[in-house]
Amino acid sequence: GGRRSARAVGLPTAEVFDRLVEQRRLQYAEQLAADSAVRRAEYVSSLEKHGQWRMAIKLIGEYELDVDDFPRAQYLQRRNIIKAFVGKEAEDMLTGFLDDIDPALGYEACEFAIEIHGHNHPFTVDLVASLNLNSVFQAVPAAQAQAPAARAPRGWINGMPSAPDAWAAEARTAPGNATQLGLPRASMGDWGQQQQQAGGAQARALTTQSDAGAGAGEDSAQALARPPPLSPADIGLRIDEDVVVVSSVKDLRRAMVRVLGAKVVGLDCEWRPRFSKNEPHSPLALIQIGYEIQEPDATGGPATARMGAYLLDVKAVMEPGAEKARQVCSDLLRDLFASKRVLKLGFDPTEDMKKMHKAFPELKRSPIYNFLDLRDEAGHVLDRGTHGLSLGRMSELYLFRSIKKGTRMTNWDRRPLKSSQVEYAAVDAACLIPIYNAFQTHLAKEEARKMAEEAEA
Repeated sequence: GGRRSARAVGLPTAEVFDRLVEQRRLQYAEQLAADSAVRRAEYVSSLEKHGQWRMAIKLIGEYELDVDDFPRAQYLQRRNIIKAFVGKEAEDMLTGFLDDIDPALGYEACEFAIEIHGHNHPFTVDLVASLNLNSVFQAVPAAQAQAPAARAPRGWINGMPSAPDAWAAEARTAPGNATQLGLPRASMGDWGQQQQQAGGAQARALTTQSDAGAGAGEDSAQALARPPPLSPADIGLRIDEDVVVVSSVKDLRRAMVRVLGAKVVGLDCEWRPRFSKNEPHSPLALIQIGYEIQEPDATGGPATARMGAYLLDVKAVMEPGAEKARQVCSDLLRDLFASKRVLKLGFDPTEDMKKMHKAFPELKRSPIYNFLDLRDEAGHVLDRGTHGLSLGRMSELYLFRSIKKGTRMTNWDRRPLKSSQVEYAAVDAACLIPIYNAFQTHLAKEEARKMAEEAEA
């Protein structure tokens, strides 16, 4: 057979793999590679050299090899991912991915945008401008100053769990709502004023579009700009002072005291993303706990709410020699989940819980009390189901801010974390608290309205 004849002539295994791949005798190549990590790497290298990068990427995942050792296959895989993001017009995801791996690949992203959407498409125009490549792609028109804000994303309006006219009216009173929602007084001001200037005609246009369906007149949606991105300041979170990445025993114990003393916390997790079903699943890298506590006033006045976030560095506590830190981290999570006093907020936390249970199997035996899935709760209360109900849409509806998700696609295994990752991780967990507060305020208003209507009847 192929294996015996190749070995009989005394060829190095790398050359054997080359011949087998050239002859498309991959079954024999896989048999030869089966019992040796070195041979597996040689086989993948041969596939890569002969242009069979899809098979190479598949086997890199199956063999648990480091993709960085196969630059050609890695490059082709990245091109494929970029093309997919461009095709879906996922600009946030694309820019986050490019920033994390290699900004130079932005040139190819623009080429894909032109190929798929054309020179004049708003996505192409915005992408070329955001990557500062107008001098290279001169056939692409320059973006107008207000163009990115004026284009409403697909599904944003029609996917809202509320009538657009009611939402627009809520937005016009945003500065007054900010205090009720537990947010900084001026956090919504500028955007709320813009919507007030927009007037009622825009709300009527949005209602018309909603009634007509998703395909009706995307240009009419330009009447109402997309809310600006949610920033830490919008939810009263000071990154330099109130966000702490913890991995030591001392810091974890301090975090335990603060978190268990809170009335409500927001939970989220991060791990390195997979860009192919053939890639192995990444372990949990980070657990974020956003919290809100009431701090007494030094002068005896009313207590003030303070937001903060702890980022539990799971990757660090899983390292050899960090067994004590891992145990304290596990104890923190166990006590938090078992607490009947602390309200835990998550947003579609199924995958997060799976990752936590895999990292800390002992948590499977621990009870969980007072845990609320905001996505499930909102879908039930609004009687719309959870389909299409994302955290971003909840933020736009109740905080009048959008959430940029590009950073989610970055490498969460890398240490130290980038400042953009720290900010994203903290905000993603902490924002659940003001969204919950706003949601409760909304429900209270609806209940009061219904009671008033019943009284009038």
